[in-house]
Amino acid sequence: MQRPSLEGRPLRIGVCGNGHWAGTVHVPTLAAMPAVDLVGVWGRTQERSRALADQFAIQSFADFDALLDEVDAVSFAVPPEIQAALALQAANAGKHLLIEKPVATTLAEADRLVEVVERRQLSAVVFLTRFFVDGANDLIARARAGGHRRGEASWSSRALLPGSPFAASVWRNGDYGTLWDLGPHVLSIFIPVFGPAMQVEARRLRKAKFACRVLHAGGAESIVTLDQMDESLTRGSVEQYVFSGGDGVVRGGPFTYEAASCLASAVRLLIDGIGSTDAPVGPNIRFGRDIVAVLEAACSSIECGCTPVDVRL
Repeated sequence: MQRPSLEGRPLRIGVCGNGHWAGTVHVPTLAAMPAVDLVGVWGRTQERSRALADQFAIQSFADFDALLDEVDAVSFAVPPEIQAALALQAANAGKHLLIEKPVATTLAEADRLVEVVERRQLSAVVFLTRFFVDGANDLIARARAGGHRRGEASWSSRALLPGSPFAASVWRNGDYGTLWDLGPHVLSIFIPVFGPAMQVEARRLRKAKFACRVLHAGGAESIVTLDQMDESLTRGSVEQYVFSGGDGVVRGGPFTYEAASCLASAVRLLIDGIGSTDAPVGPNIRFGRDIVAVLEAACSSIECGCTPVDVRL
């Protein structure tokens, strides 16, 4: 079955969320795109939704269903623990989805979302920024060409320390918040190089610092260290990758990019998928689901005393 096309008209889209990321990336980016008709915004706090809507001369919706009635697609900028249920509601209403990472925090939720998206032939793109960054794509291409069998990633930041716009983020400060926040980005580099992740061994080094060893199909491995409370940094973050066990050593990161530009590319990919019988290339809903499977396995490994846990693909 072919998805209904837009027939040349702009994509009518609404934003689900009214926090920092919605207000600084999603809403301004969508408002500036000629191929998009930004209809309005819904969030759990109506006062914040009204303020954001007034700033961009769009409608503030008091009810999520009312927003769904007016749009072709929804751009999500809400915490992952509530995103899955709202995205499932939108998909059941036949709306295309631009989803933040992670798409869910349980594999059961992610599987339900995949089932509805595929059954209803919806276009769905997961906003994994590295897919839309030239430097990251160049790194992936070089690592693939070199036939490398081992990858190491180190990502440190001050994201959860005072002064960061994310310091008060409830979900990022949760038990496994760093894994769920940074893990999808790192996996979006390693999985395209090494193939599906099959097994994970993970441990917590301190509150917001984790280490993981991931075995991929074919025997390659990736080693990941993530930290969102690195007090040794004066500002920003440090994201680095090293690939070895192949033709020489390949290094990459940190990457230079603008989140708004990446989001615009993700929206164009979403639009390209509407009217097509194929899922969007790259960060589609199944790729998002498989990342949830890896991270759920990592959390299980920590809870089971850092033992290896198979990934449910």
